[in-house]
Amino acid sequence: AAGASVSILVRNAARASEVTSMLHGPHLVVTADVTNRDVLQSACREAAAEMGPIDILVNNAGTAISAPF
Repeated sequence: AAGASVSILVRNAARASEVTSMLHGPHLVVTADVTNRDVLQSACREAAAEMGPIDILVNNAGTAISAPF
């Protein structure tokens, strides 16, 4: 959204450049493993400290467990 400050949480910061190249406002890239609760909480604190409180959260992370049916 126009005027929004955006924090992006990624596993690989180098791959975030494709997304950040489309952003025209303030943004922050934070590297974290979302499967590690402590790391995730630290990353959220970092984003809030840098960019201010989180008003909108879009979760696009997931894990997969491969097993036979």
